[in-house]
Formats: sequence, structure tokens, C-alpha cells
Amino acid sequence: MRWWRYSPEVCATSWQVNEMKRAATIVLIALMGCTQAQTDEGTASNNATTGEDPGPKIVWKDGPENSVFFVEHNEQGSYARRCWKRADGYDCLNASGPSAVPTLKDIFRFKLPALPVYRYDTSVYQSSGYGCKMTDRNIITEQVSAEQGTIKENLFTLDHSVSGQALTADQVANMLRENKVETKAPYFNCPAVAAVIAETDDVGTITTTAISYDDYMR
Repeated sequence: MRWWRYSPEVCATSWQVNEMKRAATIVLIALMGCTQAQTDEGTASNNATTGEDPGPKIVWKDGPENSVFFVEHNEQGSYARRCWKRADGYDCLNASGPSAVPTLKDIFRFKLPALPVYRYDTSVYQSSGYGCKMTDRNIITEQVSAEQGTIKENLFTLDHSVSGQALTADQVANMLRENKVETKAPYFNCPAVAAVIAETDDVGTITTTAISYDDYMR
């Protein structure tokens, strides 16, 4: 997705360098090998754009904190979406994990005036804004993007085995403002959400009381 400003220089051991290379390799494999997985999160979105099948209708269920959600596990992967009702519409969290690359989890936020009706509603998929990916239940890659491409990528690990730290809300807001990006995918505490998912290795965890709006979405 996106970015701009770096953390302090990483002083890494050779093992840490190899770990970072390994993380990059995993992400590359995911991008190359995820053609199948993109049937849900990517290709299907394009299908909707071209007037093809937008996918099944979403059957929303009532969740905690005045939210609604759906969870699905199928041969292509696992998918979870949760939306909180707000004064101006819905503020939603999406997490998915393709079966082709089971160690990869993709997490992003989106805001819409109304709930998506179909799985592959193109309004859900933003080409600019903020989000993160998690590999091996530990390696986090945050991304800040503009329509023209990535502004910044930030790599670190939840167990601190590789130096680095998460971006702050102010850093992300500054990057988006400096690059004149208006997005429906703003900052949220993506690394913290990823850490909760890592505990169960189940994207459906985002639909439970383990994730609260005030603690994770602001």
C-alpha cells in the first residue's frame, strides 16, 4: 500500500538481516502465489468493476459494541469483516488469510456511508491509505499508499527480534497530508490487531470482544 518517514536506522545482526530478507521473500511469494487468493480480495473486486459477478451477498450478524460482522472459511482462505455503526455511516475492519499462503494475514480499515451488500463491493478496496500485513504470526509490514503508489513501508516484528517500531497515528496522518492523500482507509492500530489475531491464528477474532473500537480503531 503506502509511506514516507523512517524510524531510526536499524542496527541488525546478520541473523536479523536474514530474517528481514526472509520476511520480504514471504511477502513476494504471497504476491506471486496469491493469484488464487486474490480471487477474493483482489481479482473479484475487479470483476465487480467490469460488471461481472460481485460475489455472494453478505449475511451480516449482530456483534458486540453496536457492530455487525461476517466470517467465512472456504477453500480459498479465511475472511472476516466487522463494521461499527457511526454517526456518518460505518467504520469497518477487514482481515483475510489466503489458503495458498496460510502464514499471511492482510488487515485494513475502510469507512463507508452504508454497509457493503456483496463480498466484492469495489468501494471496500482502497488504493490509498493505511494497512498492514502479518506473516508467521510475528512479522508486520505496515504500508502507507497514495494513488500513485507506495509512500512508505515499515517492517518490524511483534517479538522485537528485528529492530523497528510501529508507525504512530501522527506519522501516518502527516504522510497522508504531505502527499495530499484523501482516503477512506485511515490509520488504526493495525499491529495491535495483528497481535490479537496472532494469538489464535484466526482472522475471525476481530469480530469478538477481543477487539474494541476505542482501543484499536482510533
